[in-house]
Amino acid sequence: MPQKSPHTVVFSEEPRKALERQTGAHSGSYRDVVRAEAILLAADGLSNTEIAGGLECAHPSVSS
Repeated sequence: MPQKSPHTVVFSEEPRKALERQTGAHSGSYRDVVRAEAILLAADGLSNTEIAGGLECAHPSVSS
């Protein structure tokens, strides 16, 4: 079973909307889009392992 992060990501609606806009931006860098997606998934309660698998990136990229 994936281990949950000891950190909780909580933010208001406006930052969430900004991150969602960033994930849909075609002009943003790939790194920034993936980072925004990882933050949103963490806020939804997914573990680092689940986030890395869903985004098809290395676990250290998500957990750092």
